[in-house]
Amino acid sequence: MALNVYLPKQYYTPTAADLTKEKPIPTINFLVGGLTTQNYAAERSFIQWQANAYGFAVVFPDTSPRGPDVPDVPDIEVVGQSAGFYLNATAEPFVKNYQMFDYVHKELPAELTTYFDKVSPVRVDFLKNVSIIGHSMGGLGSLTGYFKLFPRYKSCSAFAPIVNPSSSDSTIA
Repeated sequence: MALNVYLPKQYYTPTAADLTKEKPIPTINFLVGGLTTQNYAAERSFIQWQANAYGFAVVFPDTSPRGPDVPDVPDIEVVGQSAGFYLNATAEPFVKNYQMFDYVHKELPAELTTYFDKVSPVRVDFLKNVSIIGHSMGGLGSLTGYFKLFPRYKSCSAFAPIVNPSSSDSTIA
């Protein structure tokens, strides 16, 4: 899965307290809408200057698995590749690849923690001091994760969330 991680300037110029790992850098997970990629919010949200000003990391995961071996629904552009709805699929042929809830809320934070703990003395908190935001389909993913895993996330923001996806039209970007 593709993703973007923005690390604030505090990551690159740590204070002595940062190096003791007593105050890890908090994280915001930014879930984007359907028909987009992990680049959409990273390029358009301008959240990076806030991340630098307030010292938090931002994780931008992709919306769904992609590739020639991943099932898709090409006739319906609002499901399948680029629109996984950040939920776990329960029907074939999607069960194997579309476990997006588990990926975003469980697997990805654990993998990022393992990776960054190995490569840097500055600790980024991908597990405990985390908030979540999302737009459109990502708003649904944010709300679903926030309420299902409460009180894991410190806060949740949803911009124009799709809160009833089964009756939504095809304009979910």
